[in-house]
Amino acid sequence: GDHVRKLGGVFLGYQAVPLGKLILNGAANLHYYDRWGWKLWPEVGMSYHLAKCLKLFSSYARSFRMPSFTELYYKNPANMGNPELCYSENQAVEVGCNWEHAFVQVSGSVFRKDGRFVVPELEGLNPERLGA
Repeated sequence: GDHVRKLGGVFLGYQAVPLGKLILNGAANLHYYDRWGWKLWPEVGMSYHLAKCLKLFSSYARSFRMPSFTELYYKNPANMGNPELCYSENQAVEVGCNWEHAFVQVSGSVFRKDGRFVVPELEGLNPERLGA
């Protein structure tokens, strides 16, 4: 079929260093989709240098994923497109630590990611139609 998607967007980002060891970051993605209108996806983060080689960091972000044309419209024995699919929204929070010295870098973090309207990776996949 003949399918068209109209979209546009703006990205703004800013970094501030209010103290020598503290770095603050902020960003906003503002996108327009002909099907859903305007959507805002913010990001914020900060890092703090405990020492020259040791840094703590944290971040929060909202993100999105549009369904592909395959997920929306393609039909074959293994896939059934669904033109009613919505975009996926995700929120993520991360906290971690970096250590660097000479040629060695060690980094670790913990995070949590929550999704809403998640587009299943195997939408419409039916083992019976695959002959399984």
